[in-house]
Amino acid sequence: MARNWAYLLLIAFLPFAIGTAAAQESTPILLRTATAPRPITQPARNHVFWCGQATMTPGPALPWLQRDGIVDNRHKPHVNGTVAWSNHRLNLITAGSDRTITTNGLPSHPTGQFPVSAQESPEAFKYERGTASIQQLLRVYSVPTAPQAADRPSCVPLGAIGIALTGAVFFGALTAEHQDAVAVEIFDRCEGHPDRLGQYHYHHHSPCFDQGQAGQHSPLVGIAFDGFGIYGPRDVDGRLVTNDDLDECHGHVGPATAYHYHITSEFPYVLGCFMGTPTIRVNGR
Repeated sequence: MARNWAYLLLIAFLPFAIGTAAAQESTPILLRTATAPRPITQPARNHVFWCGQATMTPGPALPWLQRDGIVDNRHKPHVNGTVAWSNHRLNLITAGSDRTITTNGLPSHPTGQFPVSAQESPEAFKYERGTASIQQLLRVYSVPTAPQAADRPSCVPLGAIGIALTGAVFFGALTAEHQDAVAVEIFDRCEGHPDRLGQYHYHHHSPCFDQGQAGQHSPLVGIAFDGFGIYGPRDVDGRLVTNDDLDECHGHVGPATAYHYHITSEFPYVLGCFMGTPTIRVNGR
């Protein structure tokens, strides 16, 4: 799969993307999940090529999960609270062929109150009894400024797969139990939550990202660990992107842009695999 695409340097977009206030648009009401087991040992559209065991595990029956594999967010509880993180830090430094990203893991937007409590979030507490709170965790990542497609895609790991411009990270589509995270896990109003170490992260699109302008291509919302950009859910004409528009890694070459990933409302949501070569992170998981 030797593909040598010229890459549009992301640094031209970063000051705009970081400095633009997040528009509070609602999360899609319906999200198409992967409730049935799927093979995850190789790249394929609508799948995740995962660096773990060979098959997904079906999740439990939940009130918001329909039989046809649709999450109905009208019936899914969210973690309440408005916790502001004034000590949020995110720095991006480009030097030659490398971009170093330093974050303390705290997002630029407010979050829900974690751990989830019966008093603050009674509905969410029925399904989420985790004891983790959001922690300040220094993370330093290094990615190429001009990434290239590898000879073959590589798998995505459990845990972080990219950095969001909010300062938090993207996780892949699966939980540690190999289930669809969007289907079974509980998030706050920005569609994020902490892992067991307190690292706040997203598994899909957030209404707290920069939503851009109606009728236009979504703005950059993050950078995958292979260096390719992660954009929101709209294409150049403002049309919502579907998995049918994307390749096995959840990306494409747009009419006016080089290769990039898109977030969609369909599994695996952000990345199905790495099209480029993921770099060794300087520090972090």
